[in-house]
Amino acid sequence: MYHAIKYLKVENGIIALANVPRNYFDDSAEQIDISFKVTETCVLVSIRDLNIPIWDDMLEYMTKNRNITVYSINNLENNIESPVLGIEIPEHSMVEAKAIYNYIKQEKAAPKVSEQETTKQT
Repeated sequence: MYHAIKYLKVENGIIALANVPRNYFDDSAEQIDISFKVTETCVLVSIRDLNIPIWDDMLEYMTKNRNITVYSINNLENNIESPVLGIEIPEHSMVEAKAIYNYIKQEKAAPKVSEQETTKQT
């Protein structure tokens, strides 16, 4: 598994600095599969074995600015690096993931009604 460890906010998206090998996406066809997992703490965007968590404070920005450019941080010997991947997250996918995340967050924050309280009210 590879992970994005730092993000830079740029026009129309983010730059994700990740521990992927420089040639990790060289054999990719035009179409790259993107999957989403919504947790209590983030929306996890996965591209192959690269996990890019979109944290709470990034969600609103990423819903409107869906470009992710990935740079490898594995080779610190070079003075300049080129992106290993540039991708745009589909709008509907990001909107759905954000809605599910907000629902989970809201459900977790809502006070729980115990079964005893429910039976007393009826």
